[in-house]
Amino acid sequence: IVRPQPAESDVTSCGMTMNWAAPFYDLYCPAVGLGRGFRTQTLRHAAIRPGERILDVGCGTGVLTRMALDVAGAAGSATGIDPASKMIHVARETAARLGSRAEFKVAAIEGLPFTDASFDLVLSSLMLHHLPPDTKRQGLAEVYRVLKPGGRFVIADFAPPTNPLWW
Repeated sequence: IVRPQPAESDVTSCGMTMNWAAPFYDLYCPAVGLGRGFRTQTLRHAAIRPGERILDVGCGTGVLTRMALDVAGAAGSATGIDPASKMIHVARETAARLGSRAEFKVAAIEGLPFTDASFDLVLSSLMLHHLPPDTKRQGLAEVYRVLKPGGRFVIADFAPPTNPLWW
């Protein structure tokens, strides 16, 4: 199955899009402890092998996508998707400026525009908590659909603490 790919301006998501944050997102993340170290640890858990095909859902400005591609090497590929067109615009501009082969598409997790079993690894970093339960279930089903048999899905996210003192 290949989901039809709408025009970039037509992509909608039932979750929260973060177009408003695109201009300062790359400064904000490290300031709150979500910089290179956090992303390096995410990739360590992903155990990327050279030549793998990687999808980063909710990629924002594409930092993790580009880092994943660096690990996958010349034979690998990495595609980042995000429903926020301004985030994808920044991701594309940055990739071009840095000479990265990472690709970026405006798309939402609940309607992935890729064929079945087309990725070795799917990454999701700090995105799933933005989705309502039904959209999250639909998105997880889409991730499962696009993963190759034996593929991996690595989620780095947080949820509200169960103990009110931790708020």
